[in-house]
Amino acid sequence: MDGSPPLTEVDSSLPIPLYHQIYLGLKKRIQDGLYPYDTTLPGEKELCSQLNVSRITVKRALSELATEGFVSRHRGRGTVVRYRVPSPVVRADFEGLMENLIDMGVKTQIEVLKVKTIPAEKPIAEALECTEGDRVQFAIRRRLIEHEPFSLLHTYIPDEIAKKFPPNALKKTPILRLLADVGATPHRARQTITAVSADADIAEGLKLTVGAPVLKITRTIKSEDGRVVQHIVAYYRPDRYEYEMKLNSLKPEELSV
Repeated sequence: MDGSPPLTEVDSSLPIPLYHQIYLGLKKRIQDGLYPYDTTLPGEKELCSQLNVSRITVKRALSELATEGFVSRHRGRGTVVRYRVPSPVVRADFEGLMENLIDMGVKTQIEVLKVKTIPAEKPIAEALECTEGDRVQFAIRRRLIEHEPFSLLHTYIPDEIAKKFPPNALKKTPILRLLADVGATPHRARQTITAVSADADIAEGLKLTVGAPVLKITRTIKSEDGRVVQHIVAYYRPDRYEYEMKLNSLKPEELSV
């Protein structure tokens, strides 16, 4: 146990069974982070003494927590918390897209998993509006918030732009700022959003199970002169990323759409 404030009482006059009151109290403390992941809850005897209830009542409350996956029970070790308090959710909206993307790059951590120069295959060449076989920088990066992953990014940048980046720049500077620094300032973007199932690589990168749902965002960014400066395919954990769109008032004839 980590010294978190214990349950202090249960009320036998309430219509809620005592075991369920204990269950609710412990569950709230776990969800609030008072009993962090992998810490041990007070023992059965301790809870019985604190709450003046029977051991059977305490056992049932702990069993309910175990059934829902909040704890696991181990002979000799006790009841161990298996719940992780969720990381903060990253939010973005459609208005001010470019500003949101730069801000996200500043406020989150980045891991560069792979960087290499490759010939552009047909789909990438079409997205970058270049010739198939032209050289492009391909990078796989992972964004984290509070050291937990929330996005896996596959980026493609024309090699004549990417080779101007300083060494190891992808590890320290948001790509949109790097593009601006080398004279390829992002000006507008076109993107699509859909939902897909995580394959093995995506699941590993985002710490999910294979087949888990993820948001897939495909984005192509152009500079002010209309040149494509980046194409990105990004996968986001839906529990850690929200995308908001604000809709204006609709005309009466549009209400049936």
